[in-house]
Amino acid sequence: MSKLAQNYQVKLIINDYVEIALKVRAAGVHLGQNDITLKEARRILGQNRIVGISTHTLGEARIAQAEGSDYISIGPIFKTHTKKDTYLIRGTKFLKKIVSNVNLPVIAIGGINKKNINRVLKSGADGVALISEIYKSPDLLSNLLVLMKLAKRIKEEINKDDSNRES
Repeated sequence: MSKLAQNYQVKLIINDYVEIALKVRAAGVHLGQNDITLKEARRILGQNRIVGISTHTLGEARIAQAEGSDYISIGPIFKTHTKKDTYLIRGTKFLKKIVSNVNLPVIAIGGINKKNINRVLKSGADGVALISEIYKSPDLLSNLLVLMKLAKRIKEEINKDDSNRES
């Protein structure tokens, strides 16, 4: 699995399972609040692998940062049907608050789609998870490529706007 990721120059992050991440030589692991601790994940994987943490509150985000997380996810930003046991909908205003209070990359998750990705990225998210949006198309690859191009265009617009403000 890791060789396939390397061939496409992407980082393979395994959700929840540190042992699998280790076995397949993944770039890292993403942990939920009820998974093993970040400290334990680092002990197993070593210091050079990526460890991300799911967060739902400012307190959880600050703890993840203090403990040495490489990035955090925050959500759900919007209503989602992907997971049944989700926290309250957070929205883009809350996302902005998280982004302005942590010094880590922030990945927004939950109910993000083509219609609202612009608002999410303009709220400061470094990246987005688009699970349902990717899988709703019968042609996953072409849908994924369209979504990637859309996200890239939005990020370029944001960077252009930021550089114009600095001038």
